[in-house]
Amino acid sequence: GTGQATTAPTVGTISPTDNATGANRDVAIQVTFSVVVNTASVTMTTNTTCSGSIQVSTDSNFGAGTCIPMNQNVTQSGTQITVRTASLMAASTQHYVRITTAVAGSTGLTMVTQFNSTFTTGTSITPLTNEFGTDCTAGADTLAQAETGMTSTEANLGTARTISGLVVTGI
Repeated sequence: GTGQATTAPTVGTISPTDNATGANRDVAIQVTFSVVVNTASVTMTTNTTCSGSIQVSTDSNFGAGTCIPMNQNVTQSGTQITVRTASLMAASTQHYVRITTAVAGSTGLTMVTQFNSTFTTGTSITPLTNEFGTDCTAGADTLAQAETGMTSTEANLGTARTISGLVVTGI
């Protein structure tokens, strides 16, 4: 039979999709494989060297020093994994994703063929909204600025809704 034990992983889908445009600068890269992968085989660089089984670069040839440092957390849900860059990607820039044959299925079989994809970022980042739906990323150039905006907005809202000594009459 052909089950997980005899099937090497292949990439079924990737998001952002190949040749996508206008991706948010903080977009998560989601890869759905044909089988469950061993997350220990999903490795990424913490610097600009193009190493690891999943690489993101601004150079289609993945030249020295062109890879983007990645967040080292890998989220897995069934056959899908999600990875993120360590910081915002450059705006309005073409990015290349390479998934190498080092990615292994849960049974140890590795990908037979390398997978390549590309997408272009826009200028936006995913909105961070507070509990009232207010976008706290407006005017933010970095995720840290957006998070600071959200924290201060929530602090102001917390202050505004703290009312002491309220007396209601005429009810």
